[in-house]
Amino acid sequence: MAIRINGVVLIIATCVLIGCSHNDRNRAREQGERAKEKAHQLADELRHDAHRAKESARRALESSGGSGSVQSPEAKIREGTQELRAAGGRAAEKLDEAGTIAQTKARLAQAVGMSSITDVQVSLEGSTIILKGSVPTEQDKNEAEKAAAQTSGVSRVVNRLRIAP
Repeated sequence: MAIRINGVVLIIATCVLIGCSHNDRNRAREQGERAKEKAHQLADELRHDAHRAKESARRALESSGGSGSVQSPEAKIREGTQELRAAGGRAAEKLDEAGTIAQTKARLAQAVGMSSITDVQVSLEGSTIILKGSVPTEQDKNEAEKAAAQTSGVSRVVNRLRIAP
């Protein structure tokens, strides 16, 4: 999973670096490093969730049902399986969110240009992309919104970008 996220981050960073000025490349490199750190943090969270689910399943297999009655092995396995599925679902949601944000940032860099989006933050709430920060022109603001709206899985864009030349 972490390798997949790192691959996406590296592809985005490579695309952005092509055609950028030296200063833009430095900014892009810094953003790439931050994205890489976030991907590592996400991978650590996913490993932690999986470990917690594994430990919960192990405890369920070793313990009784809590009310003093002994749980059957099948019930313990079912309980552990449900917890693992829940952890897997949370992990999948986190990966989808990270992928959507990365895809949106790549579209912004391509549509608006690296120097225009260095001060733009992208977040995701459900299927809504939220753009914050500043861009130099009204045209950049509009293009950023259009580009974000074209991201797969996005149903709405909230454009909170400011014009700051």
